Amino acid sequence: MLVPVLLYLGFGLLLYLNQGDFIYHPNNQNFHSCKNFNEAEKLNLNGTRVYFKKNSDRIVVFYHGNAGSACDRSFIKNIFEKANYSYLIVGYTGYSGDSKKSGKEVIFKDVENVRDSLKNENFSETVLMSESIGGAFASYHATISEFDKLLLISPFNKMTELAGEKFPVFPVSLILKDKHNNEDLLADKKNITIIHGEKDIVIPIYHSKKLFSAIKSEEKEFISIENVGHNNNNNNNNNNIFSEGS
Repeated sequence: MLVPVLLYLGFGLLLYLNQGDFIYHPNNQNFHSCKNFNEAEKLNLNGTRVYFKKNSDRIVVFYHGNAGSACDRSFIKNIFEKANYSYLIVGYTGYSGDSKKSGKEVIFKDVENVRDSLKNENFSETVLMSESIGGAFASYHATISEFDKLLLISPFNKMTELAGEKFPVFPVSLILKDKHNNEDLLADKKNITIIHGEKDIVIPIYHSKKLFSAIKSEEKEFISIENVGHNNNNNNNNNNIFSEGS
């Protein structure tokens, strides 16, 4: 019995000490050398790097998922431009070759820096948009600033519930540092749309349905998409919410 117990305790300690590596998966794509955003301004907002392009007096602030970098999300700029929206795509601390360690605290600081920068602009409409774990950052943004619309793609309700499903044999609620409780953040907010693929196995759709139910306002909308998963690499059907034509 000693060996299984030691293995359990050892992996539990590894999980606790390195939990950020299980949640955040940045790549080393250099922020400034990203050719996908050559037409955008590559700005540093008090330490937070963003891709920004002003197309009109309406803006979308986009918070991406936990893997890769902001540069990887260049495909979405075409959607914003076709709709005649300016865009600001946030590059998280610890991502895109940044030497700092990523995590909830430093990314929330990124959100605050974006909020402060937008105060200097006179946009007639501000849309907060996110995918996956980015929903936690967009939700936090919604609590510290006025916004017109909030669009969450494949969000979760609580990180403790999601992580608990991934590691059911550990007391995740006790050891998890970055808890990300979107239910609490959005309970009193309105003008929220949630979109989720029914085939999502990374963040199953019932997590976003729980989040939707926790939002008290009637000014909300839930859209489920058949035969679509979380992203191209996590589903046998090779579909994702951002597929062309979605």
